[in-house]
Amino acid sequence: TTEIAKKILSEEGRTLKRTFYSDQLEIFVSHGAGKPTVKLIHRSTRSGFKGAALQLALENTDPSAEYITIFDADFVPFADTIEQFMKSFQEVCFGLDKVADSKIAVVQGYQWHVLNKSENWVTRGVRTEYSGSYVMERSYLELVGGLKQIAGSVYAIRRDVLDTIGWGTSITEDFELTLKLYER
Repeated sequence: TTEIAKKILSEEGRTLKRTFYSDQLEIFVSHGAGKPTVKLIHRSTRSGFKGAALQLALENTDPSAEYITIFDADFVPFADTIEQFMKSFQEVCFGLDKVADSKIAVVQGYQWHVLNKSENWVTRGVRTEYSGSYVMERSYLELVGGLKQIAGSVYAIRRDVLDTIGWGTSITEDFELTLKLYER
């Protein structure tokens, strides 16, 4: 990933600063228009699980951001993932200028389950279960008009919606967010 980050940033004409916080953590900060595009926020507690961490990140995000994209730590996005999210908002709402007036709050991505896929029978089983969930279960729910749950591993969500409902502190923060959205 170090080489990929360097290549992307050099193609965009940005400077790259590498900062090492420990042997396990390397942060890249890209400077484009004079301000960093990556922030590191450290919580000293795990209270509130992932939802509390996401809420803290939201509170420290530039208020002018219109969309928030979530990637789990084990998710490896394709180079155009964010672009595809924005195209989806644009297409479904007939223009990005109409998204705020729509009922569309989230665009779900697909968690491509390939990391450690063949390491052992557990990783193969997890990959099979997740793939079945994404491909079969979600397709079926779409066909019958069922509840479409946000899978917290990869999605983009409108900032104005998050500012209104926020993330919860359940260990299943993605399901809690889904229920809040349906309630709204």
